Amino acid sequence: MGLTAQDLQKIWDSCYIENFISEMLGVLEYVEKVDPLNTIIEIGTGLGGSARVWEASLPPGDGLFIGVDHNLDIVGRWAGKVEAITSCTPCRTGNWEVEWQKDNVVKFKSDRQVYLVIGDSAAPETAHTVKSLLQERLADFLYHDGAHWFHTPCWDYHYFQHMIRDGGLLCVADIGGLTENPMSGCQAVYYALPEPKVPKVSGHRQGMGMWYKQPGYIFDAQETIDRFQVVGTDAEKQARRAELGLPDEHEQDRLAELERQRNK
Repeated sequence: MGLTAQDLQKIWDSCYIENFISEMLGVLEYVEKVDPLNTIIEIGTGLGGSARVWEASLPPGDGLFIGVDHNLDIVGRWAGKVEAITSCTPCRTGNWEVEWQKDNVVKFKSDRQVYLVIGDSAAPETAHTVKSLLQERLADFLYHDGAHWFHTPCWDYHYFQHMIRDGGLLCVADIGGLTENPMSGCQAVYYALPEPKVPKVSGHRQGMGMWYKQPGYIFDAQETIDRFQVVGTDAEKQARRAELGLPDEHEQDRLAELERQRNK
């Protein structure tokens, strides 16, 4: 279901900070080509602003969106009743209204089916809850913008990969930047996936990495952690980045800044 420029502008005005618009527009170019697009899962929902984008991308009635977040005050954040301001929050509240809540599952009022699962996305019991909401469905699109600690994204995809259909689209947010390792967990997931990959979508420093799920490929979290995790000096970590074919961090920042200037 294509979104018009007017549709997008209403979402941007209510939910998004300006710097993130170009990046999300780039992702939407690929999301709207996914056919069929009836089911979307988002890991790490923030304030529910990006959920508004995915909701609008789904067909009314049968469209199913499932968000996952571990914050205990996440329902209040989605509803705009809890102030949550961080330096990296890309969206304002989505101003959602609760229809019902049972244990750790919340259903929101919408002409689509919109659910939020409150729990640790890297825990198998959370994945089990999401799978129960899917019933017999598989996701057409999985958007990951959850915890960026090294291990968490790896285990997120380890458990959620079985809920995406073959040919479905995976988007991993924030595949740039450094943490305590040569790369973040988001980068580790993205670079562990086999080629071909969609060219990185950029609009601010971090960038989005996308990949279409390939039949028969199984992602292994522990194998990925063992491959990419390095403990050592900054020089050793940078050498490991070069060995893995990753861009130099300073060059990456310079190119991202140039792109930010172009998008102003």
